[in-house]
Amino acid sequence: MSESSPPRKSPVAWIVCGSVVLLACTLLFLWRQWAAMTPYEFHGTSYTEDKALSDFRLTGQTGRPVKLSDFRGKVVLLEFGFTTCPNICPTSLADLAMINRNLRPEEREKVQVLFVTVDPQRDTPAKLAEYMPFFDERFLGLTGTPEEIEAAAKDYGAYYRRLPLPGKPDDYTMDHSTYTYLIDQEGRLRVMYDLRKLRDEEDIVRDIRHILKSS
Repeated sequence: MSESSPPRKSPVAWIVCGSVVLLACTLLFLWRQWAAMTPYEFHGTSYTEDKALSDFRLTGQTGRPVKLSDFRGKVVLLEFGFTTCPNICPTSLADLAMINRNLRPEEREKVQVLFVTVDPQRDTPAKLAEYMPFFDERFLGLTGTPEEIEAAAKDYGAYYRRLPLPGKPDDYTMDHSTYTYLIDQEGRLRVMYDLRKLRDEEDIVRDIRHILKSS
């Protein structure tokens, strides 16, 4: 008894299958073209024109000079604050630590968080070296002379001032702006995040990945 051969597909079936595959490939191509032409929308406040930044020279927590250009080739997340800040600074640094942990290891190697003190009188390199690891071992604290800090802050439009504490003439706190700045691998200011935006870690990670891919 002979075995029956499997039924062959008709030419019409092959044409239909081929048309479906061709249509799928065409739609995928068109979608990729559309995605490439659609401008990426950053989660924070993006700068319509990439803003070139001056190459500040400050002092790192190891006591060595640090320049912004030292991080060329990396994405930099920079914020201004001070180590005795009671709430805002530790909260934003904790958010940045979470963002850092959400990156893949190979991405993490290409990202640097910088914390520039606005209280250089109290925030010595040793104080910063003690403070920063509470959030992430990779974070780098920077200090400098009052003039160096002022010049760096001016470049970002960051604001800060010293406020005496009531009833304590020899003590003070700092009032300061609370933005975090994203700088690309070429040293250009691309995005600014307020405290509310910074809490959306997944969106910040997406922004960082976009910058890394577009380099």
